Amino acid sequence: MRDHPADIEKTPDPALMSDNTDFERLQSDGFVKIGGVLTDASDPRTIKGGSSGGGGGHGAAATGNGNRLFYLRVIDSRKWHYSETFALFLDFFVQVLAVSFVPRSGFHDSVGAQSSRLFSSGLMLCYLIDMAIRVLGLRAALFRSHSNIADLVALLSMIALLGGRYVLGSIEFNLCLGYLSVVSLRLILKPRARTFSKKLHKFRANGDQIRVSIESLRASLTRIPGITALAIEMMETDLVIICGRDEGDMTRDELMQFLERALHYRPHHLSATEFLAHLRDIDASSSRVAYGATDVVRSTLWHWSNQSMDLAFCFLVVCVNAAITPCMAYLQEKLTNAFDNRNTPEGTRDLTFGIVGVLGLCVPFVLGNYAIGYFQSKMISKATELMQSKLLEIILHQGTGFFADRSEGDLNNLFSSDVARVNSLWQAVFWNLLNPLVGVVVGFGYAIYNDVSLGIMAFAFAAMLLTSGPQGFAAQRSKEFGSKNAYVAAEFQNAVACQKVVRAYAIQEPLMTRFRRTCTALRKSQFSKDFWSSIVQIYIESAMYIFTAIMTASLAMKVWRGELETGKFFAMMTLLSRVSTPVTVLGGFMRVAIGNASSLQRIDDIILGLGSQGTDDDNDRDLPALPKMQNEIKVEKLVFKYDKHSERYILNELTTTIPRGAYTCVVGPSGCGKSTLLACLMQFQEADGGCIRLDGHDIFNFSKKSFMDQMAVESALALQQFTRALSTRAVQEASEGRTGTSWYRYGNRASFRGRKTSQDESGRRSQTNSVIGESHQWLPQNDAASRHGHSVSAASEDERNKYFVL
Repeated sequence: MRDHPADIEKTPDPALMSDNTDFERLQSDGFVKIGGVLTDASDPRTIKGGSSGGGGGHGAAATGNGNRLFYLRVIDSRKWHYSETFALFLDFFVQVLAVSFVPRSGFHDSVGAQSSRLFSSGLMLCYLIDMAIRVLGLRAALFRSHSNIADLVALLSMIALLGGRYVLGSIEFNLCLGYLSVVSLRLILKPRARTFSKKLHKFRANGDQIRVSIESLRASLTRIPGITALAIEMMETDLVIICGRDEGDMTRDELMQFLERALHYRPHHLSATEFLAHLRDIDASSSRVAYGATDVVRSTLWHWSNQSMDLAFCFLVVCVNAAITPCMAYLQEKLTNAFDNRNTPEGTRDLTFGIVGVLGLCVPFVLGNYAIGYFQSKMISKATELMQSKLLEIILHQGTGFFADRSEGDLNNLFSSDVARVNSLWQAVFWNLLNPLVGVVVGFGYAIYNDVSLGIMAFAFAAMLLTSGPQGFAAQRSKEFGSKNAYVAAEFQNAVACQKVVRAYAIQEPLMTRFRRTCTALRKSQFSKDFWSSIVQIYIESAMYIFTAIMTASLAMKVWRGELETGKFFAMMTLLSRVSTPVTVLGGFMRVAIGNASSLQRIDDIILGLGSQGTDDDNDRDLPALPKMQNEIKVEKLVFKYDKHSERYILNELTTTIPRGAYTCVVGPSGCGKSTLLACLMQFQEADGGCIRLDGHDIFNFSKKSFMDQMAVESALALQQFTRALSTRAVQEASEGRTGTSWYRYGNRASFRGRKTSQDESGRRSQTNSVIGESHQWLPQNDAASRHGHSVSAASEDERNKYFVL
């Protein structure tokens, strides 16, 4: 007796929870199918310590993995992580205060230096405990993470520097500067090390690198026997909500969330085990495909590399513009010295030089800004033009399989949306990253020239500030907003596409009520995104203000003690005030880049992925080319079925002739095999028997490319726009000749992108193939519905018959 669906949902089979599923691509150049049994070391059920039937070795492995999991969860917990981060920040702050306010001469014996040494020594014990637990948890996986390796090396450096401060008193000031620099480096590395180790909480072989193809998941959904179009559309909506996108790759966690929701839409005759068994044959990748800030910068520079001259000029004018700030600080120093030497010839020279220099800087400042705007606009516009040309060239040289896997909307979005977003992203890379970054480097470089300790502290503080804090949390809020915004857009598109049904059943009000709830959730998500984006800016600006105040006080103490001239004091004040602005601009780059990184990735997938591979198969190149068609295409006893083990044929010894230049209408009810016939003609599906002849030549004895160059299938809508009267008359005559009833035309939009064959054939397909982009349905007139004012779109599925016009 079959289990009731509700019972299955309440007590799911442990075998369903993908514990024995390994989503790993072993080779970088090919996929393997998932579903194999994991080794004991990779099976999470063996690391929970609950296995009772294993031997001694099995139990030892389970205990060891259980301890690893415990260690990782301890050090990656929020309380532990943020406590460790706070300890590092306190250590950094104490060292900054010591270096800023304690005189360099006699630094070793001062109270401030002794207090900072003891404070760091006490915290060192916490650092060692944290690193020991991390090493025990990661073990060999530590060497797969650059952040964890760098964190370990930084800790060893801290130990060496702290020990040197006790022994080498004469250079303790320099050792303290090095120590605080390494502490700031650990503050930068800590979040990245935690991100890596959190991925290993669920033990899978290389589980931190798993990516699952969304397209292959879609194809698996449509192969489930008995699945309805409504269930598939609901699952696709959930997929968009979870992933925030409808193409590309998804992470393992996103896949698990989707499978939990998908169980609710399974057919009633399938148990949960059988349902999930149909979703095991999906493609998984171990490559890190989600673009981060580093990937965005690397890809952007690669796209800009074909504009080498413009890029060189951009870099030159940016450096010139950045040099104005140190020049202004230097002139400020000269003017201050002139005031101190008011009645001397040297003071007069300094005053004249300073005034002329300050006024003269206006010319390179204005010209430099205009030059930056001109060269960056020229470079980005040329790079965009070349990217668009390359995209079109690659797409036009693809085979029909490429277009079979993608809808027209997907390809149109590359040009209408993704290219525009990438252009905006490139503008952000230049103005929010490269330009302020050069300004910060040049400005703080001049600070090191004037005062080594202040320059090093400024560099360390700025790096720590820009790579830590709430930026990551703000990026998550931005991603959530993108996901919910995509869901709202999908709901709106569905409402517009189903407007006939909405009017027929008068469901405007319920639909609006649901849409208002969705928009309310979107409003809250947008508030959270905007709020945390503001918090990022407030955090950076506040921290820079505090740091500038500390440095001002430190410089004032140095002037008072005679360690620094008055002119250099005012020069450093000018420098810090002007450099703090690009630092705040740099802080917002991650937030700007996150929103558009996916568009850049989609374009790179085509340019770098498809542009580097050929379109012809090696075996296909060995076959002769078909002569150009002169007369007709003839199908002889064509046989095809999706399930090779089934006795039901979709096409059973079909024979027909399609003359060249004629309009041929394929008439039949939904699910009779019209789409399958077109798929066989277009070579999307390989027939199980029979042959297709082009002017008497069997196409299977010739190259597929030469045949596909002479074949194309256009949608019925496009064809009807081209020959509206003819196609309408042909279909009407064909339909009336068979049934004797009048018919209405009804445009049926595909409910989702991945499914391109008829609904009744969706459960029997072996792969997702696009036969036509849009079809027409010709529905028999429903007199009862017409009398009550109902639209034809309310006709039942049994009344709907599809007809494709070739």
